[in-house]
Amino acid sequence: MKKAPGEYLEVDVAEQDGAIVIAPRGDAGHRQAERLGEALAQVAARRPQKVVLNLSGLTFLSSVAIGMFITFYRALSRQGAQLQVTGVPALIAEAIYVTGLDRWFNLPDRPADQPVTNATRPAETGEIC
Repeated sequence: MKKAPGEYLEVDVAEQDGAIVIAPRGDAGHRQAERLGEALAQVAARRPQKVVLNLSGLTFLSSVAIGMFITFYRALSRQGAQLQVTGVPALIAEAIYVTGLDRWFNLPDRPADQPVTNATRPAETGEIC
């Protein structure tokens, strides 16, 4: 049975080259946030040294999912693990840049011809309120 837009999220987790690779695919909206959160928590509980978060399959990222990424990032940081974020689609990148997570996720600086629009970035401390 085909899922309607906004109702589909799969989260693949695999080990590759000494890292745990997390690859969510679909819509990370508030209805699917629990599935994403469970997968992230299970990976953090494994206390990995390196995690690759491949976002190339995401079509939407809700504020709830962003909060889960923040929680995941903090858990990995406390453990001394390395997080690499890859394959960020333009729509998802917009949400990441607007919230200031690009600094936490080690994404390249936003190109000058793509300014953040209709939003104010968090303070330069990198803190998320």
